[in-house]
Parts: sequence; structure tokens; C-alpha cells
Amino acid sequence: MAETLWNEYKATGDVGPRNRLVLTYVPLVKHIVYKKIRELPPSCEVDGAVLDELRRRDWAPRSLRRLERDMLRAQETFTGAHGRPPSRAELASMMSMSPAELSDKEYEIRRSDLTSLSSLAVTDGESGIQLIETLGSDDLHADPEDRLAREEARGKFRRAFERLSPRERDSIRS
Repeated sequence: MAETLWNEYKATGDVGPRNRLVLTYVPLVKHIVYKKIRELPPSCEVDGAVLDELRRRDWAPRSLRRLERDMLRAQETFTGAHGRPPSRAELASMMSMSPAELSDKEYEIRRSDLTSLSSLAVTDGESGIQLIETLGSDDLHADPEDRLAREEARGKFRRAFERLSPRERDSIRS
């Protein structure tokens, strides 16, 4: 379910699936927070302590996080007013940026979201997989389907090459 909501949110930018996803994990977050609260002094406010700890662990500057929130708010406002997500040009205009500047800022935001590759990916099933297992490989021989497709293509090429006359073969080689 969580993966479906996440995919829907990424595809549409609609805040409905995002909000349902957040609400799905609120009980888990509360459990963790209240388990850790025992380590805090009694005078410490829980909400402030959580935010302080999140900020302390976040290496991205607050200005970048603020920009990220502003972009999400602009998208939500536009979607609410027009019934569809804004285009890149419309979002850039709303943010008083050029589309190139918007792309640069989005890249900075994506780069700032660091996650451990040994953490578990969210799945609908009961068994989780590590994020590192979801990464593609640059090794052309790692994927058996790709390897098989390449071998089949080479075989077809060899058979077609063998049907050519010697003169045609020589023209291809040179």
C-alpha cells in the first residue's frame, strides 16, 4: 500500500496520496519518539526536541528546506486552483525563477536527501529489501535478460552476415 501511494504521489504530485502516506507512518513515528523521550530531561518539549534533532542531523541548509517547502506549497496552490499540477514553466514563474534555475534548485534538493543504502525499502509484502538491492547496475553482464538479448542480437547479425556475398562482406568490413 505504501509503495502504491508513493508511486501515485511521484507520478501526479497530488498531495492526497502524500498525506495518506504520512498518516500511515504517524503511529510508527510516535512510537519511536515516545520511546526515545525517556532519554530527555523532563523540562524538554517533545515537539521542539524532535525538530531540533532533525535539524541537527540534516546537513542541508535551512534555506534549501524552506525553498523545498515553498515549492510544494506552490504546487499545492496551483493544483487546488487549476485541478492539475503546474507545468515546469508555471512552477518556475510562481517561484520567480527561470526553468533552468528551478531545475538547479530541484537538483540541490534531490542531492540533499541522503538515505543509507542499508536501510529497508518500503514494500507491500512482509519481507523488506535493502535499498541497495533496488539500484541498477552499470555492468552490462549483470542482468541476465540484457545479456540474453545481446547474445540473440549477435546471433542474428552473424546469420545475416553469413548470407551476404563475399563482396558485400568486404564492403562492411572496410
